[in-house]
Amino acid sequence: YQNTGIDWEDVRLNISTNNPYLNKTKPTLNPWYVDYYNYQTYYGNQPVTTGRAETRKPSGGMYKAEADKYSGAEEVTATYADQFVEVVEHMISAEFRIDLPYSIKSNNQMHMVLVKNVDLDANYKYYTVPKYDNGVYLVAQLSKLDDLQLVPAKANIFFEGTYMGETYIDPTTMEDTLSLSLGKDPNIIVKRTLLQKEMKEKIVGTKKERTFSYSIEVKNLKSTSIDIIVQDQFPITQNADIEITNVDLGKGKINERTGLIEWEFTLKPKASKDMQFSYQIKHDKDQNINL
Repeated sequence: YQNTGIDWEDVRLNISTNNPYLNKTKPTLNPWYVDYYNYQTYYGNQPVTTGRAETRKPSGGMYKAEADKYSGAEEVTATYADQFVEVVEHMISAEFRIDLPYSIKSNNQMHMVLVKNVDLDANYKYYTVPKYDNGVYLVAQLSKLDDLQLVPAKANIFFEGTYMGETYIDPTTMEDTLSLSLGKDPNIIVKRTLLQKEMKEKIVGTKKERTFSYSIEVKNLKSTSIDIIVQDQFPITQNADIEITNVDLGKGKINERTGLIEWEFTLKPKASKDMQFSYQIKHDKDQNINL
């Protein structure tokens, strides 16, 4: 993005991951005093202080990270340009020195410069969350991204030569693996059904007991085997008066803290698999709950 007012003719570019506009000063922790709140009474325009305690937050640097969007941008082309790039790693940043001359006009237009071309191994898995969407999504999982010195930015996704859409890559997260959703596969069918015959409801003393059962069916219409993860959930509560019991997990794995259930398996071509799970909720019979 060149708007210096001077056209660049045959210049060598140095591109750095350092952002000079970010706050560079380490925050300082000041003593944190806790006291009772008192209030001010106003007589006329003058406040009479009765000892109100104020909590002040230390001021910190503010920054805005802006991701470049290259849609419709003018592309500066170079043959095998990435072969002329030297990467210099500094203590807290990386610098890409491009040993090729570029001519870029100062026209407030975005220009694309090839910095690096890297082939990464990806692990492909299918995911589906039939509670919200019966679609099955192909997800590419990429690891070992630390060596690429990426910065947070938008990215265009191409899969098998086809433009799939746009995503946002944030390498500053603590995740070891980057997951990119590549879209739905229409050749995998998923159906989630509430089993009416298994539903039960009864009153026991002052409590109402309700049982819910679901069935999830997955069918692979493809000519190859697939690795798929099916996700659903049990409800959870922070109310001690509400009891939730996992009646049947259907061989799924559950995260007790979040209620997330996952079934991970390989499905052969033209094969199908059925999973069932159920749970029971016990609560005050005179209260309604948000199911």
